[in-house]
Amino acid sequence: MTRSEEFIQLYKTVEDLLEAKYRQEGRDVSSCVYQFLCDKESMPFRIKLDLCRQVRNLLSHSADVDGVSPVTPAEPLMECLKDVIAYLKKPVLASSRGTGIQRLLKATVTDRIVWLSRKMEEKGYSHVPVLEKGKVIGVFSVSTFFSLGKDGKLSEISDQTTISEIVDYISIESHTSERFMFFKKDNTVSEIRKAFSDRKAGQKRVAGVFVTEDGTEKSNLISYITPWDVMD
Repeated sequence: MTRSEEFIQLYKTVEDLLEAKYRQEGRDVSSCVYQFLCDKESMPFRIKLDLCRQVRNLLSHSADVDGVSPVTPAEPLMECLKDVIAYLKKPVLASSRGTGIQRLLKATVTDRIVWLSRKMEEKGYSHVPVLEKGKVIGVFSVSTFFSLGKDGKLSEISDQTTISEIVDYISIESHTSERFMFFKKDNTVSEIRKAFSDRKAGQKRVAGVFVTEDGTEKSNLISYITPWDVMD
């Protein structure tokens, strides 16, 4: 097998894997490779893979010159296709991103609001999940104060006020300008990245993703993922 033939074979494998990927996720353009190139997910491979696409088109649509291929793919392009194949066969999972439960700043309903606010300011956090027996029951965030202020409740907050006294303001559904989603630990990073970026008109932005065993709030929290965690 010539290098050109091996290159075409590798490229076909990439196409087949991407066809399967976008069959589940949906495709916006006719070429699955071009769709991948348009996704942030392709960033580590983008430049070389685009060159592979152009070389593949040249090999497929150009006549041989005296029986010899008009171009011979360079070794780095061959390696690029192999790297893309390896990545698509074993995509990065949600469980590898975000902040794990052990390192995560989290709260319970018995925590004092003022103490938690100081902790958030100290660490530069805007959202803190509130847990009960390991399960997410809400999120305390900067927007919680806006909601309390809107309802004239801020004056009622003292150094001793606990989250249990404002539990209606920290539930997942109570956030007026943002929303949170639950994913399974074996969901891919690309699926989570898509959840952050796909925002329809009038829809609240996704501020964070909770990773649990079964992808629901009924399971214990494994990790918390922000948009920054999947921006590679």
